[in-house]
Amino acid sequence: MIKNIPMFKNLNTLIANKLTADDLQVEVSYLIKDFLVKNALYIIFAKAGQGKSWLMLALAIRLLQENLIKQCVYLDMDNSKAALKNRKIDELIKKYPNLAYIHSSKINESSKDILKNLSIEAKQSDNCFEGVLFIFDSIRDFLGSSDMNSDRDILPIMEQLKNLREAGATVIFLHHTTKDSDGHQFKGSTSFIDSVDV
Repeated sequence: MIKNIPMFKNLNTLIANKLTADDLQVEVSYLIKDFLVKNALYIIFAKAGQGKSWLMLALAIRLLQENLIKQCVYLDMDNSKAALKNRKIDELIKKYPNLAYIHSSKINESSKDILKNLSIEAKQSDNCFEGVLFIFDSIRDFLGSSDMNSDRDILPIMEQLKNLREAGATVIFLHHTTKDSDGHQFKGSTSFIDSVDV
């Protein structure tokens, strides 16, 4: 005879919030067909100077031009203002008001705190970032004192990025490769690659 199993408060809460078949009535939606999936978490890594930032700018502009996103929030904690001027970012932000170009020179809080606070906002309001493309250039600048090689340090950062995705955003972060890998091996913990969708 099977005895009745007592139901505990935490277990009841979990079961009350279980997935239903209706929750999974979703289809893969592309921002760019067969290339960029909407509402996913991406890593793009390459050696320095290979054009990661240029690629992201071109991608953001195309998506804005075609009204495929409401806003691009480009968080650049890597490049100097002189480099941005050389890339004509001033012209782009005048032409595309929905390109919110966030630069370290205008921010008082740490990059790590910016990501943490965005993540908190994402957890507090369902779909609050629907239609937003976040680009983090580059992820090392959002780690603070975290050890890039430590899964324990990197997993919370990846969870914060996933929270943005769960709130409706498409999230891309740029990362660098090791110096001796010919561009095929990213720096740091395998949690970077284990945690992304693409």
